[in-house]
Amino acid sequence: MNRSYTKKEYLDLVNKIKSKVDGVKFSTDIIIGFSGETEEMFNDTVDVCNQVGFDIAYINKYSPRTGTVSAKIYENDIPMKEKKRRWVILDDLVNKKV
Repeated sequence: MNRSYTKKEYLDLVNKIKSKVDGVKFSTDIIIGFSGETEEMFNDTVDVCNQVGFDIAYINKYSPRTGTVSAKIYENDIPMKEKKRRWVILDDLVNKKV
């Protein structure tokens, strides 16, 4: 999704912030099932969620919107059943903490 940083750079920054700010909490927005998202890419997202320990995540399933760049150039190639499966995994991981 056109990120200008690597997973390692992101996690390094999160760890730097955690080391300097007591009690810091993180939130995030995640779009799952974006065009071309492989199982490996999804597992990387799960790994980042595990490592960061987000306090909350706003998770959405990719859906093309008429007139947007993504709708014009990307195929909606992840089946909705798979998007729902991935959504449940992340929602359970991040948002269902006891």
